[in-house]
Amino acid sequence: MPQIIRPDASTTRTQATGSPLPAVVGQTTMSGCMDEPHPAGADYTECGLGSVGDVLVVGLGNPSPTPGHDFNHIIRVNGSKSASGGSAVGLVCELRQGYDSETENQANSATLDEALDDSETVVTVTDGTQFAANDVIRINGEKMLVTLIAANDLTVTRGVGGSAAREHATGSTITVDDRGLLIASFVCSNLSDVVNDSFYRYRLTTTEAALITDYTDLQLRFLSTNARSGAPRSCRLHWAELQLPTTGEVGVDSNLTALEFQRSLRGESITQPSIDRTVTPSSSRI
Repeated sequence: MPQIIRPDASTTRTQATGSPLPAVVGQTTMSGCMDEPHPAGADYTECGLGSVGDVLVVGLGNPSPTPGHDFNHIIRVNGSKSASGGSAVGLVCELRQGYDSETENQANSATLDEALDDSETVVTVTDGTQFAANDVIRINGEKMLVTLIAANDLTVTRGVGGSAAREHATGSTITVDDRGLLIASFVCSNLSDVVNDSFYRYRLTTTEAALITDYTDLQLRFLSTNARSGAPRSCRLHWAELQLPTTGEVGVDSNLTALEFQRSLRGESITQPSIDRTVTPSSSRI
């Protein structure tokens, strides 16, 4: 049987410039609004009226046991808009690892303590205490995922987040992306004002799922979108969950067609509409 993990900790509520703070309705926390077993919950977190770029982030519960392979990772989301008609609204939905805040380039006092070629995976810095496992660091535009720290040596995965591995000089500045590592991103467009048991579903590619190195540190990050044509409407987020395989689950999803299975092996996107809604992979890789 697959595992289902849902929001269990409200990490942050932020806002776009000029919009009010997103409001929690029917519960005291965002995670409380979103952790029901059914998608048609009456409680929700609501973004500002007509807002664009409001950010909602929730931490996910910990799976037990940790999945044994990269198949069968599925995100499900249910959202709505505040009233019928008016402006079209939607959500950009992201699965992230190691999210801490919305600070993209957090400065620190450490610098690169060696010349780095484009293939080395152990990075020596002047002060290893400035970093933590799951940090996403940036050196001259390249992003790296920190997986292990030993004194001033950081073991990293190079060129993550759509960046490319490159050479770096001794003394290069290092910043930390407090938003963590982007695992997958997709768009839920044209939210309806009707809340029912339909939802948006996105299946991670095996390439995306393989980016996950710590299942105890996963977050869902949502950004509101708004066409700003017609009467303003606000975006409401009702429910979300992540389905994971169990250790004993077979590596092939029996629900996939032969064509979908071949696409998954190539690391291509497989999106499946649920009852009546579809999602598309997001072109935003931030």
